[in-house]
Amino acid sequence: MGISLAGEVVIPKGKYEPVRYLGIWLSEYGDKTYQKSLIKNTVIQAVRTMLNKAITDKQCRYIINQVILPKIEYLLTDTILGKGEGEKLNSKLRMLFKHKCSLSRTIINSVVYSQLGYNMFNILDRQTQMHAKEITHRINRQDLVGITTKIRLQQLQNRMWDPEEIYNKKVIGSVRNKQLKSNLSAHILNIMGEKGITLQKTKLEDLPHAPGGGAYDLKSFMEDREWYNRNRDSLRRRGVMFLEQLMNADLTQCIPWQQINGRPSKGVQPRWYKEVVEEFHKKKNELAFQDVINPFNTLRRVNENEIKRFQTIVTKKETDIIYGLVSRNPKNKKTERENRKKTNNISGNNGNNNNNSNSSNKQDRRDITPSLIIQHLIKETINGEERSPLVPCEGCDLRDTTPLRDSRVSGKNEAKKCLIRTDIKQIRSVPARQRIVSSTHKEDKRIKRRLLISPKSIKIYFENSLNTESIGKRKDTSVYTTHKNLLIKEEIMEKKINKLQAELSHYTQITFYTDGSLLTNQKGERGEDKMGIGLAISPEGYDERILEFSARVTGPASSTRAELWAILMALELAPPNKKIKIYTDSASAIAAIKRFMVDKWGRKIKDLKNPNVLQAISDKCNGKRIIFELNKVEAHAGVFLNEKADHLAREGADSQEKENSLHPFKCQGYDSTITNKLIQQLAIIGINQGSKKKKAELVVALQKESFMRIDVGRKLRGTVESDHFSLVDMMRGLVYKHMRNRIKTIITTDTNKVKEIQKQILSFLKNILKRKWEERCDLFLKWEKENEIHRLDKRENKVGKESRITNHYYKSIKETLLMRAKSIKETFISESYRVATPFINKFFCIDNSGVVTY
Repeated sequence: MGISLAGEVVIPKGKYEPVRYLGIWLSEYGDKTYQKSLIKNTVIQAVRTMLNKAITDKQCRYIINQVILPKIEYLLTDTILGKGEGEKLNSKLRMLFKHKCSLSRTIINSVVYSQLGYNMFNILDRQTQMHAKEITHRINRQDLVGITTKIRLQQLQNRMWDPEEIYNKKVIGSVRNKQLKSNLSAHILNIMGEKGITLQKTKLEDLPHAPGGGAYDLKSFMEDREWYNRNRDSLRRRGVMFLEQLMNADLTQCIPWQQINGRPSKGVQPRWYKEVVEEFHKKKNELAFQDVINPFNTLRRVNENEIKRFQTIVTKKETDIIYGLVSRNPKNKKTERENRKKTNNISGNNGNNNNNSNSSNKQDRRDITPSLIIQHLIKETINGEERSPLVPCEGCDLRDTTPLRDSRVSGKNEAKKCLIRTDIKQIRSVPARQRIVSSTHKEDKRIKRRLLISPKSIKIYFENSLNTESIGKRKDTSVYTTHKNLLIKEEIMEKKINKLQAELSHYTQITFYTDGSLLTNQKGERGEDKMGIGLAISPEGYDERILEFSARVTGPASSTRAELWAILMALELAPPNKKIKIYTDSASAIAAIKRFMVDKWGRKIKDLKNPNVLQAISDKCNGKRIIFELNKVEAHAGVFLNEKADHLAREGADSQEKENSLHPFKCQGYDSTITNKLIQQLAIIGINQGSKKKKAELVVALQKESFMRIDVGRKLRGTVESDHFSLVDMMRGLVYKHMRNRIKTIITTDTNKVKEIQKQILSFLKNILKRKWEERCDLFLKWEKENEIHRLDKRENKVGKESRITNHYYKSIKETLLMRAKSIKETFISESYRVATPFINKFFCIDNSGVVTY
């Protein structure tokens, strides 16, 4: 027995059984064996039925072309039949048709398929026609379907690792069957190429495009397509496509294979590298490079946010090129100057103020140019002979005359450091491999680094002005920038946060006492659980008062989540590049953060709750370069600041500054409202079906079950990797086995009653969603009426090149919504393209015809 929903019967499936959804069959591992078996059974059943029927050749052709083939095409929406599979099916239909036409089996097949003959459809030809038309239509679309299709094609281009575009039939035809197995786009382009169908890019299309950058790609340089196909996988793993990637700075000779792309390599020299070097020596005199300098520059300018301690860099000191390690992270000079000025204005008498002002002005002039402290490295010298490894310099003429203080206390037997101040705009990151000890002098325990690029090439790269790319023109997608937009705040709350951040920016050591509060509903009350956070902040030397912060937070309600939110807000308020202390009375929050940030690679973190808040804490900490110390404090033990944070957290939870769940534009708490109603109705249905428990007992038991929770994290990530059965799944009419088992355990053990309960609860869900939508629509119309927004106000009147909307209030809201929607879409697409995440792991995109394209 199944459940009737929207005119269809939904039957629970086993773990490995395929599920039909929107005309296709989905399985856990993406296997299309079942779908292909349906195609085969369709043909076999049709042939057996018609073979013994008295029908004419025209009737037979009509049934094949207009009944059987459309059914097969529908099943081929997301899969491809191979040549062998398609030909077997064609042979069965040909045999039937020839039999009905009284033709010999040995007659040529072209007579059956030719338009001048019997014009019977060919399964392989119809498959090519359908997929070619569909993919061309999706590529030419300018909406989200078109964007995702082109990105999938670009991912296929990257996977192919070919200097030619995949639209070339020779390129896509060289793909091995193993690589084609799970890529529908590659299958489609392959069968199109076999039929001689090629695609041509227009001026509007920029994807996919083949990688570029060099004058000689290895495919054309070796003049052997088979050689390239044989070594394609190895070249892709190494990231090598052009000859210039294997050459030095002035393009005169090949570099050692261990230094390719600045990546340290071990093991046996690959055979393809030896063959390329031999071919280079043969054609050396015939090569004519477009650039004098190798375009694949392995010296890269470093953004200030990308500088890390102990990073190997090369810079210029006066006229000398020197090597070094970043000794300490750069500080924000602007913030330091502002702090010094504010400190000078509030300390000392007039005479001291003048002296402080003069010294501050001198310091400001020195800090106009951003600088960096590096530890000088020199070439190792053994018995008067210079060797390639770099070792720390213990002192030289380049050392700054003004001593540079190192925050760490040196040991008695520790060698002195040669610290040099250099211009941060001149440094370049240089690839190097760290070595612990010398292979020839094992008694030398100094940490050594070996350059992965020759000093001659470094000098050429460093002095060449053409290789100084502008960092400002590149969009910074690192965590140092993205952390700023992690939290969505209301305007009033944002002003409050900015004010606290400005006050705390003057101090170097800050202590936070954080606490979270969860207020659950009492019996008989309606509404959702409330979470609040409170922070008691004690900056070092701040004697006026303790700074306070409280707020209400939304999302799935839990005590640990509130505690994590409080810690996240402490990192949001803390100044960058600081060391802070955070005290909390939640041991579970400390354990979750430690497991996520410290033990992330040692233990599984899939079962961790609140992964979104933990990831935000990690990004905020890394983005602001904050070192924080988590300390456990006893709850309600009389610690003044902790009690203060607890009081603030309760105030935050009681705060009414929260969006209405039926706001015309935003729906905070909408999922919780639906879930609570669903649980209440499930308890009522259970009592009506003869459950011996009371309603309150059923509600409490159902609230503890995970299958009723709405997985907000999955909505934010856009993925379907969660173990929870979400509201979206229930809307699709899918029946979760765990849901059936829990109803059996909590409500009744009668199988028929369980099915009836599932049927009624899914029907109730459909009705409640419709009713809530109608309420939102009524509220939206009421909002428009209150703000005197009429139909004419919402029309855009184009005057010249500008658009004009009559009601400016409505215009500002509309522009804000459109801007947010565009920002979310662009961020999601660009991030997925940057990390090359397959869109099959992101979402299904349904086009206008109701076909799932992925």
